[in-house]
Amino acid sequence: MKHDIGIVTDSVCDLPAQFIRENDIGIIYFYIIVGSGRFRDGDEISSNNIIELYASGKTKVLSDVPSVDEYTEYFTKALKKYKQIVYICLSSGMSSAYDHASSALKNMGEMSERILLVDSKSLSTGMGHLVMRAEELRRSGKTAGEIRDDIVNMRKRVSTSFISSDPEYLCMNGKISQPITKLIKFLHVHAVFALKDGKPYAETLWFGNRKSATRNYIRHFLGNGDNIDKKRLFLTHAGCRAEYIKELLVDIRKRVPFEEIIVTQASAAVTGNCGEGTIGLLFVRKE
Repeated sequence: MKHDIGIVTDSVCDLPAQFIRENDIGIIYFYIIVGSGRFRDGDEISSNNIIELYASGKTKVLSDVPSVDEYTEYFTKALKKYKQIVYICLSSGMSSAYDHASSALKNMGEMSERILLVDSKSLSTGMGHLVMRAEELRRSGKTAGEIRDDIVNMRKRVSTSFISSDPEYLCMNGKISQPITKLIKFLHVHAVFALKDGKPYAETLWFGNRKSATRNYIRHFLGNGDNIDKKRLFLTHAGCRAEYIKELLVDIRKRVPFEEIIVTQASAAVTGNCGEGTIGLLFVRKE
């Protein structure tokens, strides 16, 4: 189907490839820097590749955003296909992607008026919720302005959180401080991180083994589901075994009867920041 409005987001949205392909979602690729190489996230390097690199202990993995020129080039090309574009960007509180995109628009003159830039205030499939909502609105015939206004209102209700297996990954990439990292490792606890106003913070700590800590995480965030929109939950992970995911799904379904649970693998960039074994629950609150 040909659309007048383009829905564009970042490769770190972690949405299933099939959904992206079937719904004509534009993807702006982030980058992974390994040694002297710079690779497109999800296109030239995968989450599994990142896990293998970290396991080897021979290299440092960094993530990078597209340059201003790359944004300008992408938008200019996309505007030949669409009359307008709604671009849902990774949280400005976590990267310079939003600033680079904004700078690109300033370089595009009158064409920039056809691009609506939305700071998701989220990452991973927290962004994915907004993208899926934007696609629903596009199919229903809403204007680009109506789509933007709806998802800007929705973003404050998106719950984005994850439980990390090793805080060193977050510290290595500047997401948490070294003192917090040392404290977490010293106490032998599992840290749960969430987003507030688009910025990550340590929400709580759970003692115990990985399985019990993750069950506590599920209980803590889902509760009895009273204030949760039960339409959809994303269970996003980095390198977890299928058997473990099945166990988590049983726990989740016992607690909240979601209409749909989508299991997704974290992107290379998200995995590089969070590390192997990370589990994320991403859903939308009612209010």
